[in-house]
Amino acid sequence: MITISGIILAIAFLMSIWTGSSITNALQAVPDDGSKLYGAVQAALREEAIVRSRVEITVAVLGVEAPDQAISPYTVVRDSLMGEQEFSVVVMPAQADAFEARMHPAAEEGKPAALVVTAVPPELANRRFVGLVDTFVRQEQGTLLVIGLESLWPAAGEEAARDAFLGLLPATPTSQTVTSASVTSAEHPAVTDVQWQAMPEAPFVAAQPGEGAEALASADGQGIIWLQRRGDGTVFWCPAAGPLTSQAPLLGWMGEVGLLGEMLRWGARHAFAGGTSAKRDLWLVSLSLLVCIVGITNAMLMSVTERFREIGTMKCLGALDKFVVRLFLIESSLMGAAGSLMGVALGFGLSFVRALFSYHVTYSGESYWLALRLFPGGRILTWAVAALVIGVVLSVVAAIYPAYRAARMQPVEAMRREA
Repeated sequence: MITISGIILAIAFLMSIWTGSSITNALQAVPDDGSKLYGAVQAALREEAIVRSRVEITVAVLGVEAPDQAISPYTVVRDSLMGEQEFSVVVMPAQADAFEARMHPAAEEGKPAALVVTAVPPELANRRFVGLVDTFVRQEQGTLLVIGLESLWPAAGEEAARDAFLGLLPATPTSQTVTSASVTSAEHPAVTDVQWQAMPEAPFVAAQPGEGAEALASADGQGIIWLQRRGDGTVFWCPAAGPLTSQAPLLGWMGEVGLLGEMLRWGARHAFAGGTSAKRDLWLVSLSLLVCIVGITNAMLMSVTERFREIGTMKCLGALDKFVVRLFLIESSLMGAAGSLMGVALGFGLSFVRALFSYHVTYSGESYWLALRLFPGGRILTWAVAALVIGVVLSVVAAIYPAYRAARMQPVEAMRREA
């Protein structure tokens, strides 16, 4: 029973890891088609990753102080994001060398995953800054969130650099403006749960969408929240019109309803793995299987010690060494099969029940039991067979040395031993 219990626990742990990862992979494989199901899946993965792994997204905020001690937009953005548990907010320096060092720190864990720009300081209004931002988005899976237009680029900045920076935006601005009196929202995970009715009325610059750009929210047919994927990264743009001081109420509302956080979370969706890392799982599984082997070996050695007289009697009656080895290997394989079957059932049951409730979300007014809806039956069946085979093989391997020791025992010596 001790031996079988060790096998059950080891295989149950292995099967629980495989079941959980299979369900998570099935959720992560849902295509990004803008549907409610995709949004529900992303919300579930994000919540699970935050709860289990404490995912932290470093958000860099760049802006300038508003004149006359007015509330600056970048201060509003910074304070709004600081209230979110998964965001680590840093204010970017205005000096070129310091900005580059912050974008590419020596330690990879200190690198920002998102950059929010409310205004470009005059010291950074050059092609070098634009090149750093472009590389950050296209090649480093970065998320760029740009707010405003008229106060975005300083008058003293390089004109060519300004045009290049505006070229990073999802849409080309026009000379027209539109107010947010009536807002319609797209079915996109970043904006699905936003209550647009409470949005303060504000002017926005009308723009023509670029290739692949998507209007997440529109007013009178003109986009007021834009999204575009560039390379490996994502660019959001809120073309708020007017000076910096007039944008603070709009940004305050965006922070209160969680719109700023939702856009940044969606841009950094690759950071939400939905569970523990693969390397840690591999390490834990390896340790559990090693303990399983040691436990089986120890139990079989005890079995050999307790049956010295029986083994001696069998050998005196003509049992060959191969017969004794086969006897112990068959015994260990049967124990391995029985323990593995119970371990597979236990591991799958516990992991599936956990996933059933962990991936149950209410999204856009609908309830989703994602572990049932996207259950990867074929993959889990494959892992169950693999776990069963591994349990039997490990049991046989662990019994080789005890079986060899029993077979090498001399009959006369075995008969002299006390049972």
